Amino acid sequence: AWTREKVQLRVAIFIEHRKTVEQDVMAQLFDRRGVALTQPYLLSESRDGFQKDPVLARFDDGRAMAAWSVADGPDSGGAIEVRPINRGGHPSALPLRLADSTEAARRPALAVSGDSAVIAWDACCDRGGERDIVARQLRQDGPGLAPSGASIRINSTIEGSQSRATVVDEPGEGFLIAWQGPTGEIDAATGWGVWRIYGQVVDFDGCLRGPELLLSNGPGRAHDRAVLQSLGGDHRVLVWRYFLKHQPSGLAYSVVGPAGATGPAAALNDERILEQPAAVGSAGGGRALATWIGLHDRQRVVTGRYLDLDGD
Repeated sequence: AWTREKVQLRVAIFIEHRKTVEQDVMAQLFDRRGVALTQPYLLSESRDGFQKDPVLARFDDGRAMAAWSVADGPDSGGAIEVRPINRGGHPSALPLRLADSTEAARRPALAVSGDSAVIAWDACCDRGGERDIVARQLRQDGPGLAPSGASIRINSTIEGSQSRATVVDEPGEGFLIAWQGPTGEIDAATGWGVWRIYGQVVDFDGCLRGPELLLSNGPGRAHDRAVLQSLGGDHRVLVWRYFLKHQPSGLAYSVVGPAGATGPAAALNDERILEQPAAVGSAGGGRALATWIGLHDRQRVVTGRYLDLDGD
């Protein structure tokens, strides 16, 4: 899935003014060889505003679901919507709205287990401009999706503004949700706040299970832009960006589980990082492939590295 912009273009002398006025979410189904099985189609219902941050997850029976945020502008929060997709790659019901636009919700994250799914996002709260991580469970209901229980606050004890949720299934436990948040400490060298990646297990009944977890460790004043990925079996890998001072310094990763990190963090790269990790996927045999956007010979490039999660 991806976004498609509608722009207003105005050209003055030697200057082009481009303004994005609307944005839709598009989708297309491909087979494992990369051959298109459908034409691109509109996934979000056509309306004014910015449909953005699309994410996808697939159920065991071949059906899927998509989620995105609906906002008034490209940089603002809004509502969260989800939509089921049939095995043929087309929507099987209308979009379902889970969060109202008054919550200024943004950046949804999805994971599925059996016929259940959990979606997490960050939204405004009643603590004076701060943000919480909020989650809600859904179940397959015929061709559609039905919410299971009410939305719950995930960061039950961590205060400050939380953001950028990422989710994986945790077999036998439920789902593991991770996010970035402040520790409340100040780095003496820079005078800036210290940030880490936290986690929380949510069971299949939509209840918090156990305490909040500290998932990231190792170097850096701030850890952010985490990607949490399930790779089958007991393998769950967390990749994040870290700052030594004011600029992004590199990427690190660790293997995590329902009790937190299972070992120390390891460096992932030795080059300058321009943006957050792009994706993490299974490479089979206890290995993962992590990708990110970096800088090579003054060019922006997508870089990848294999991770040996078994450590042998």
